[in-house]
Amino acid sequence: MLHRTMAKKNTVEQPTKGYLKLETALLGMFLALIVGLLAGSFIPELLLDSPKQQKVTQSQQKLNLERPQEVTNAQIQSLEQQVAKNPKDQALWIQLGNSYYDAKLAPQAIEAYEMARTLGAANADLLTDLGNMYRQVGNYTQAIDFYQKAQALDPKHTQSLLNEGIVLYYDLKQKPQALAIWQKLLLAAPNMTLPDGTSLAQLIKELEQTPN
Repeated sequence: MLHRTMAKKNTVEQPTKGYLKLETALLGMFLALIVGLLAGSFIPELLLDSPKQQKVTQSQQKLNLERPQEVTNAQIQSLEQQVAKNPKDQALWIQLGNSYYDAKLAPQAIEAYEMARTLGAANADLLTDLGNMYRQVGNYTQAIDFYQKAQALDPKHTQSLLNEGIVLYYDLKQKPQALAIWQKLLLAAPNMTLPDGTSLAQLIKELEQTPN
């Protein structure tokens, strides 16, 4: 599962909650790395033989769609009511999208995030979380598009780089493209390590040496 930007709650002007808000405590969940924008099967056949790499895939799943805190129906309903009263409030739409994200209601999160985008500028974290939700519903092309939009705003945006590689590698089976993205991530975060202590550099090296 792709993990949402975990360090803040996606508000455009200031982070309000925890995923990069990527997710960027994502660096925390994967980030450690490979987190992950969350759902889908992340265990490629080529990694099954390596216990270490299996750990990586498990971290990635948590990384990209799961958020650290639970959201109650009452919290969601409260935000829905606030949005109904203040439909032009971008921050409220983002908070509502975050709540849907946490509740794993991807279609609703997409709708809320897209509405927020119509009301003002979107930051890299919001675009990354939106990409994660598109991945959650199986729209990998849209997911990658939003990760790239995030990187256009911030070329060193670690969570979007991480998640784009995850979608390319695990969902689209495009290993060369995924490795190219993770090489860019390595330049942005050269000391990044996985939860088991393996460095991103080491993971890339092992994957490069693994037959397709």
